[in-house]
Amino acid sequence: MSPAHRYLLVLIWLVPVLSQARPDSTVAYGWLPIVSFNTDDGFIGGLEMQRFDYRGMRPFRSFTRLTTYATGAGAYTISGLWDRPSAFGTDLRLALDLHLSRFDGNFYPGLSRSHPWVDALADTGDHFRFGTRSVNLGAAIRLPLQDLGDLKTGFRWHYDRPVNRTPGGFMNTERPSGWDGSRLLLLETGWVRDRRDSEFRADRGHRIDAGLAWALPAASTHRAALLQMDLRNYQALNRSDQRPVWAAMRLKYQQVFGDAPFWMVPSVGGRDTVRGIPWRRFVAESVASANVDLRSWLIRLPDWKLEGGLSLFADAALLDAARPADHAWVGAVGVGGMASVFTPDFILTYELGFSAYGTALYLGSALAF
Repeated sequence: MSPAHRYLLVLIWLVPVLSQARPDSTVAYGWLPIVSFNTDDGFIGGLEMQRFDYRGMRPFRSFTRLTTYATGAGAYTISGLWDRPSAFGTDLRLALDLHLSRFDGNFYPGLSRSHPWVDALADTGDHFRFGTRSVNLGAAIRLPLQDLGDLKTGFRWHYDRPVNRTPGGFMNTERPSGWDGSRLLLLETGWVRDRRDSEFRADRGHRIDAGLAWALPAASTHRAALLQMDLRNYQALNRSDQRPVWAAMRLKYQQVFGDAPFWMVPSVGGRDTVRGIPWRRFVAESVASANVDLRSWLIRLPDWKLEGGLSLFADAALLDAARPADHAWVGAVGVGGMASVFTPDFILTYELGFSAYGTALYLGSALAF
């Protein structure tokens, strides 16, 4: 069964908890137990915890997110993020993240330019599928440059090993870079300018993030680099505090260089690019994407610390953006909703996207951007 024809049934229970805090501090927790089912992975069970530590600091003193889930098909994932502005009593901002994954339903159809999509192959269910074992560990520091923004630098270690490759399947016959495993130690450098009114629920301001990740030759199996740019802008469309309406816009660009393993190559499909196109449906060495959301909080219950809202969105992507002769456009539109529970920064979302390549539902515990 192709990803575009999956049938998904999802049931979510939310049990948010606001911890007791001293008068001069606030520590809030959000808990998200998840039970779901889809025909490819079977039953899925997991838990996500978010911890917001303000204690008199804005945007926060620290933010922690821990997630774990397992599927009936044998997939198991553990991930964590710790973000600390003013680390160690300085003006440096430190972020650490870890992602451990056993994924038996990975999917890679090759570069769209040289491997046109064939429905008959995708519908067999196994031609493009394989399993992976991966470890992704990163550490980054941001140094403020006053009004210029932040200089960022850090390292990321990524290990990926494909397993259970289907005999006669794409990975065994085409053997894309990294088909037999890869290990990269990436040096990441870049620049960030963040002028949003909130890091979790922005409706005004802008954010610019540009950087280059370069695989250090002595510690990597592949010589590769990834250029990334992420531009975001938020514009209020009315002056209502009770029912604010605002536009959220994002432009992204990604391009790989060198002998990049398949998992590093930009793709289109999913919540990070075009919502409504199945994950990794299109793959290209360079991808430019644009997202425009119209959002509004329609319901506010201050006594219960609850908010509810709706959104409309339109997404588009340009494949092979760095190769004018091979340009190809894809797009999608959709509708979504959001809910804030007990702490304004803990936001549940759903987004339903429609495209010529299928319909996709996204459930999350944060706004897409």
